[in-house]
Amino acid sequence: MKIGLVVDSGCDLPKDFIDANNILVMPVPIRIGKEIYVDDRDPQRAREFYARHEVDKTHDAETAPPSVEQIRTLLLDQAVGEFDYALVQTVPKSRSPIFDNATDAAHAILSDYKKVREAAGREGPFRIRVSDSQTLFAGQGVLAAETIRLIQAGTKIGDIRQRISDLTPNATGYAVVPDLYYVHKRARKKGDKSVGFVGALMGSAL
Repeated sequence: MKIGLVVDSGCDLPKDFIDANNILVMPVPIRIGKEIYVDDRDPQRAREFYARHEVDKTHDAETAPPSVEQIRTLLLDQAVGEFDYALVQTVPKSRSPIFDNATDAAHAILSDYKKVREAAGREGPFRIRVSDSQTLFAGQGVLAAETIRLIQAGTKIGDIRQRISDLTPNATGYAVVPDLYYVHKRARKKGDKSVGFVGALMGSAL
């Protein structure tokens, strides 16, 4: 059985590692003002985009989760014909709809995947598991890297799932940003009070 890994672009792993291990990435659009950048873990494009907006605080900034249809298309086009079992790991569902959208997409492919597998010459059913990583950035990357290590070691799918389930509560990601302006502004827009005004000012001053 061939096992594959799918993550969203919030998973902080080098592109070389992603490409070398055939990890599928769900791109996440980022909008600053009127410009939209689709984050697919391309470091050069990311640097160019952020450099253009590094000191620009006149525009709103936000991310948009990939839709159910976009994730469904990704799975049908790149996962169903390549893998027998796909493990999908997302950012926390408390922070983004990506987990829910990926779950809905996993259900949505059930009626369509067989003909895709037949065309790819793959036999047997396609199985998929969507899990909430409960962490962000490097924390999510740790879970993904361990998943890849287990896959390459030939670990059984049940044991992989158990190992990642055990590791998830102990994987934590921290982000150190030079300016909390956008973090505070977006949190306020979403009603998230975890980043207060005073905290944002103090963090930016450090």
